[in-house]
Amino acid sequence: MDSISVRFFIIGLLLLAVSALSGSSAEVYRVGDSIGWTNQIPNVKYYTRWAASRTFYVGDYIVFDFDARLNNLVEVNLTSFRNCDGSSAMNVYDTSGSVIIPLTAVSHLFFISSFHCCCGQKVDIRVLSVPANPPPPKSPTQPKPRREEKHGEENKDDHTVKTAPGFIIACSVVFAVIVGSIFLAFIMYRIRRGDPIPPIPYSVAPLTSAVRVRIVNVAG
Repeated sequence: MDSISVRFFIIGLLLLAVSALSGSSAEVYRVGDSIGWTNQIPNVKYYTRWAASRTFYVGDYIVFDFDARLNNLVEVNLTSFRNCDGSSAMNVYDTSGSVIIPLTAVSHLFFISSFHCCCGQKVDIRVLSVPANPPPPKSPTQPKPRREEKHGEENKDDHTVKTAPGFIIACSVVFAVIVGSIFLAFIMYRIRRGDPIPPIPYSVAPLTSAVRVRIVNVAG
């Protein structure tokens, strides 16, 4: 492991320790990952794709590892970034080792190497605000006792069905008594007038049998 990698490893551990003690969820990103900040990149879009595949938030850190004999790090604005112009630099880092840059605010940062920018050694970092904590889950609501209500309704319907025949029988008895009473009154009226007794319907015969026997006995 070379001296730059060792230095980066130590600094990364220190940053992680500080983040853990402060209770934050800060991330430390080494620009370019294992290859660091160099012109020895697979293609000119390497750093652009590297940054696009990550999300940077306020509180995170980016680390540039390079050899100042071969590269430098220059912070520029958007125009200079597009034109690979390091003449109007905002910050210049030209010492070998690890350059740690804290992301302290929502911003869009642009970095180039004034030596090899045209070869693709340039990267832009878009810093976002830390997302708000998700709302706590809602307490589960008690389910409505639909099954019990339905069961009660079914029992109610069953009770209605079961009591319906008794109601019909009771009505039939009352109706028979009324009809029998009217028929008996009619018979008594005919007897008093001396008229012959009409034939008794089968449905009311049991109700009038006693009266008829009494009348026959009296006549005999």
